[in-house]
Amino acid sequence: MASISSSGIKQLTELMNSAAFSGLTRSLEQYRQLQGTWVAQLTVPPVVIDTEWLRPTLDLARQLQETAVVSLQPMLDDWQSQQRDILAAVQQQLEGAQITASSIRALNETFTELASVIRRAWEPLHALLQQAQLEADEIEPVFSQAGFWLSPSTPYRVFVATRSLHRNGRLTPDIVKRIMVAVYRKDNGGTIREMIADWYADERFARRRHILDAALNAHLAGDYVLSIPALLPQIEGVVIEFAEGGRYGQLEPAAKEVVRMILEKSGWLTPISSTPFEKEMRKFYAGTRQEEFSPGPFREKALRDWNRPPSEILNRHAILHGVDVDYASEENSLRAFLFLDTLHLLADQQSEAKRSEVGPLARD
Repeated sequence: MASISSSGIKQLTELMNSAAFSGLTRSLEQYRQLQGTWVAQLTVPPVVIDTEWLRPTLDLARQLQETAVVSLQPMLDDWQSQQRDILAAVQQQLEGAQITASSIRALNETFTELASVIRRAWEPLHALLQQAQLEADEIEPVFSQAGFWLSPSTPYRVFVATRSLHRNGRLTPDIVKRIMVAVYRKDNGGTIREMIADWYADERFARRRHILDAALNAHLAGDYVLSIPALLPQIEGVVIEFAEGGRYGQLEPAAKEVVRMILEKSGWLTPISSTPFEKEMRKFYAGTRQEEFSPGPFREKALRDWNRPPSEILNRHAILHGVDVDYASEENSLRAFLFLDTLHLLADQQSEAKRSEVGPLARD
């Protein structure tokens, strides 16, 4: 027998509550009562029927009874069938409810066990993450001396490789520089190409595309003399735009504000991501006194204050004002791109904040 759906039960319930159904029920009940009366009358002992003239009447009554039974029996059978179907459907629904309740209990038990498994799995993972954070603290000075950091596009394998070298006591600033350059040089700049392509979803980067693409082509061609001066003003422009809509108007206060924003939003592995970035950004916008703003004094300042030669310092003023003419290197060109990549992190954060303000229903 096919099962009756919940809507079918509802329809049958409405039918059973209807006036027509009530009338039919009363008629059937009356018929049963009448049938019982007829049977009682027709089963009178023969001794009572002692006159021949009554027999034809009794025969006629029996015929009427048989005719009525034959006529009404299909209706009774149908009604009994409907009753059986209703009872079966109700039973099925009850069994379904029991199955559902059982399923919910089983599901709850499954989730409870899953949560326990996750907790057990998380404990060693959490320990590994804590260990990674501690090692990142230890590695940070080496990254800072190298003048590099893990930007949003930097593959995780860079951290794995540098951590392994650090554990073996072989990690040096020179090795960090070589690793970073090799990662972004691989596959004809595949990683750096993907990195830049992601920027253009943000209007602040998209409107600079013709400049950034030209700088990328120069970088991949090894023409760092052109790639670096093309990128430095774009770093400055993006910094000023991100710093509350450009209200600062000057590089140094805007850069400080942007660095603060990035440090505030930084998460995992901050020691070798945002911290070296902050230090390099300070070098980028650091002004120089009039007496230092010439090749000799600038070199002295770089060695004294930053512990690196001028050729390894990406200082906007020194390069664009012609004081530093030894800036053209693959490392410096890569640093300029990583500056922009880290700044793009703010674009992602602002976009996510806007989506959160709109809410999931509005986004759909």
